Amino acid sequence: MTVTVGDATLNVTGFTVSSEFVGPEWYKWENQTLKRKKTVYGRKRTWTLECIEKDVAWADSDAKYLEEQGAQGNILSFTCDLGNRYQISNIDIYIDSVEITMEQVGSQNIRHFTVTLKET
Repeated sequence: MTVTVGDATLNVTGFTVSSEFVGPEWYKWENQTLKRKKTVYGRKRTWTLECIEKDVAWADSDAKYLEEQGAQGNILSFTCDLGNRYQISNIDIYIDSVEITMEQVGSQNIRHFTVTLKET
């Protein structure tokens, strides 16, 4: 499994993708029944990646890098190869959020983080 966002190659432990079909929606009375109508102009995807880092200094952390890129509003390239399960290449995304969890596990340096990516 290979997942890259910008310059970061992530160690992904969980992966979710959702698609929103964008366009106007309205109601119409048709054949004595209220119908919902929709015109779809396109699809916009959102990915949520659950990641882990072990024994990585904060200065070199992918979580820190993604946080900084998101704060700057940078558009990054996203590539994901999960074999037969899911593949995409060079999708332009921006980082919507980064959530970092650091559990106290003795003196171990383990960092869990969840990053949400949105298609431009």
